[in-house]
Amino acid sequence: VANQGTNDVSVIDIANNTVLPITLSVSPNSHGVAITPDGLYAYVANSTANTVSVIDITNNIVLPTTIAVGTEPQGIAITPNGLLAYVTNQASYDVSVIWISDNTVLKTIPVGDYPLGIAITPNGDYVYVANDLSNTVSVIRISDNTVIKTIPVGLQPRGLAITPDGAFCYVANSFSSDLSVIEIASNTNVATISGIGVFPWGVAITPNGDYAYVTNAEMTGSVAVIEISSKSFQSTISVGSIPRELAITPDGKYVYVASVNAAMVSVVDISNNNTVMVNINVGGSPTGIAITPQALQCVTLPSDMVAWWPLDETTGTTANDIVGFNSFGTHYQGPVPVPGKVDGALSFDGADDYLETEAYMELDFGVGDFSIDAWIFWDAFSVSEAPIVSKWYGGDDGYYFLILNGKLTLGLADGAGSTYYFDPIAHNLPICQWLHVAVSVDRNDPMGLRFYVNGTSYGSALDPTNRQGTISNPDSLRIGSSKFTLLSVNTPQFFGGNIDEVELFNRALSASEIQDIYNAGNAGKCKTPVSIDEDQTGQLPQQFFLEQNYPNPFNPETVITYALPKAGEVSLIVFDIRGRKVAQLVNDLMPAGYHSATWNASGFASGIYFNRLQTDDFVQTRKMVLLK
Repeated sequence: VANQGTNDVSVIDIANNTVLPITLSVSPNSHGVAITPDGLYAYVANSTANTVSVIDITNNIVLPTTIAVGTEPQGIAITPNGLLAYVTNQASYDVSVIWISDNTVLKTIPVGDYPLGIAITPNGDYVYVANDLSNTVSVIRISDNTVIKTIPVGLQPRGLAITPDGAFCYVANSFSSDLSVIEIASNTNVATISGIGVFPWGVAITPNGDYAYVTNAEMTGSVAVIEISSKSFQSTISVGSIPRELAITPDGKYVYVASVNAAMVSVVDISNNNTVMVNINVGGSPTGIAITPQALQCVTLPSDMVAWWPLDETTGTTANDIVGFNSFGTHYQGPVPVPGKVDGALSFDGADDYLETEAYMELDFGVGDFSIDAWIFWDAFSVSEAPIVSKWYGGDDGYYFLILNGKLTLGLADGAGSTYYFDPIAHNLPICQWLHVAVSVDRNDPMGLRFYVNGTSYGSALDPTNRQGTISNPDSLRIGSSKFTLLSVNTPQFFGGNIDEVELFNRALSASEIQDIYNAGNAGKCKTPVSIDEDQTGQLPQQFFLEQNYPNPFNPETVITYALPKAGEVSLIVFDIRGRKVAQLVNDLMPAGYHSATWNASGFASGIYFNRLQTDDFVQTRKMVLLK
């Protein structure tokens, strides 16, 4: 709780509804507060000092360095991926954008007069800002941090909140004593809810999207309850004098209301007829409040992943592959690191930049099944051909995943010819928003090729069986570019927009697996798989995993460790760079648990080798470097 009058932050233990005996002093006139999605840091807007303070939640200390922003900062919101904080500056009529990784201001965005409240859509694509003196709401597109729409609302809007499904934004208009309801798809004011009380200020919406709670910042303070489905006023709850901001617990059971004059926080029990169960005394004039979130739930890695480029790097020109053969990619012509759907991403200019890997053999699928998925933010609808992943450069063999004339498309060439498969339904992919796109290919099934957009099968299943030959080739793989177009073999084409989280699998993923990846949203796939170096005494692994060999590079011995969540037949083989088997380290029935094998390569020449772990349910390969 940010206390404006005492220039500090109170920390409430929600389990006991008591204030912890600590003092977190911040700069004068603290107002808005927001907490990062991982629950590690709180950001506090200090109006008089024109700064933002950062609190280390784990240790409950205020970091020594503050962030200089605009004049009289008020509201603050953090993107769902935890990369950016947006701060409304009421006296300079703008919004400061903070890059959280190094707590620097990236950009200042002019908005309307006297911006106060701020909220971000659940998909992390847009910011909504209430402009008090302009009687408007500004809409900022996060991908390029520009204002794309200004929406008229009621008189002197103060607070606002967005429904969990991202469909509507509820705006509290203090002087007209009503709520404006903005439909986000069209960015239009579609309804006004009256009779809610006097001087409405803060808005919070339950996690299930059923109700909105609105503070009425009058001396005899109250909170109005709004039913979302009917957009109607339901009841009033009496709280402390002049309540402003409020927050709802992640489980949707309680509302915490900060009352300025009463110097207290009221706790409303939603399940018990919205009764106030306790009032908690805090510092002077509490104005801002935020609740630590539930932990983000990443999705477990699907098996048989052969390459994964998260594209999270913020410096350098290398894109790390964090699974499979470590097929690192190199930036060419300068794709730019930007905030992504999941952590970071790369922005491609659509003119000449791309990412390229070497011709690693795990990126070839031969005659086998495969899947490709990625998050994209496509902003070049005028371009007829937008490559996402390409390993086919106009020769006889290869694959090419792209957007062609607005449709997801897959090209396959197997030496006997080539075929382009695309969604037969005339849907164009939307632009300027994050989309999860995927294709899964079972090459022996006449209904085995499916495209997916945002977790849903896109169009009809297609027949890939007319391309039964190998699609392997000695070419490198590109992300964001191809070396040819459909019309000109030697003319490259380029993707315009952002690409994030590119993955390849050597099997056809199921619909549920693709849905799970999409549903994980900003949390993404778990980037911290089983760690075999940790103390595993008495515990069985939760998933299959092949650890990177250690040491690597090595001479002459290296240790390969792996995890088996269940017993089964296990094969651990070493191959040379030409794919020839050079050693069989394991070929046996192995119990569940953590295992290791040592390879002595004293009789082999320096170079690149690969170790492959295979069970009935899992295949994973790692690259090793023997350096003598």
